[in-house]
Amino acid sequence: MERFYDYVNKAIKSYTTADHMVHMTYQVVHDPKIMLLAATHLYESLENAVSAILYYDYYFKRIQLFPQDPASRLDIFTRYSCSRHNIPRETVRLIQDIRAIHSEHKSSEMEFRRKNSFIIATKNYRLRTLNSEKLKSFLNIAKPLISKIIEVKKLNDRRIS
Repeated sequence: MERFYDYVNKAIKSYTTADHMVHMTYQVVHDPKIMLLAATHLYESLENAVSAILYYDYYFKRIQLFPQDPASRLDIFTRYSCSRHNIPRETVRLIQDIRAIHSEHKSSEMEFRRKNSFIIATKNYRLRTLNSEKLKSFLNIAKPLISKIIEVKKLNDRRIS
């Protein structure tokens, strides 16, 4: 059960870091590169939140295995855990979108700033824009997932004591 608590703590820490970057740091610095860093922290937060819920379900034998690669983790999360934990489908779409932004950033040919946005250009020159409004909406959509893992953690704490 210790892995569950590690995943939860990492998810909460990454989410609060991303939230602080978008709402506080960017307002002071106005550097669009902070948007990319906040998106990376949000990606880590969502990955750890998905892992926490899946590990919780695995620990209580609601799923057969705990997958190691992120793609199968998201697939099992979508199929089994979302309905059990009442997680909205738009959260799954957000996870897919953030994952796409993260992978496009890793494999991008070019990244640049334009006004108050950070632009990622892929190999086939498809542009992906990150700005503070988009990340604020991402954070608002991710908030129920973070609240759900906090709720599951509190439920488990009551179960233990």
